[in-house]
Amino acid sequence: MVLQPDIRNGILSVRIRPRINWLILFSSLLILLIIIGAGLLPAWERFEAILRSGKSIGDPILRLLILGAVAIVNLYAVFNMLFSSEHIVLSQTTLEIQRWLFTINLSQRSFPNSTIENLRYDVWGGGKAGMQNGIRFESVGETVTFARQVRESDSWDLIDKMCEVYKFPTKEESTGIERSPAVTDW
Repeated sequence: MVLQPDIRNGILSVRIRPRINWLILFSSLLILLIIIGAGLLPAWERFEAILRSGKSIGDPILRLLILGAVAIVNLYAVFNMLFSSEHIVLSQTTLEIQRWLFTINLSQRSFPNSTIENLRYDVWGGGKAGMQNGIRFESVGETVTFARQVRESDSWDLIDKMCEVYKFPTKEESTGIERSPAVTDW
């Protein structure tokens, strides 16, 4: 994934799309098909049969609701994996992080540039998810992460572009630690 930051009129704009994990995507689609084929369709047929017989419809409705909810959550995960993005907008005064799904703005956070400290590329343990990485900074006692799972070289390039727009204090300046050189594609 190569990021293409765009700087116009002193405003940096970059859209970051997640890396697609094809195994998880395939598994999610398979589970969705199983839920629909082995769960929802038979439950719907049973619901229709019970309606015709005049018995209580509580059990089939509950099954339909539970299976439908699981299918919707799974479908949301697939759409999120395929069609979500982060849009980073940096001006001289604010850093804005927006999360999008298709054309729907899921969330939007703004941070005054003066409150942003320790801008850095970071790697941390994610528990069962394994090692995680992204760009992090502190703002008013909170650690904020964006550009998750972007390659290290792309992350450092984005940080450099961000520092062209606004001179953020970075981790290397405060600690004197040199960052690792960018690895080029072979």
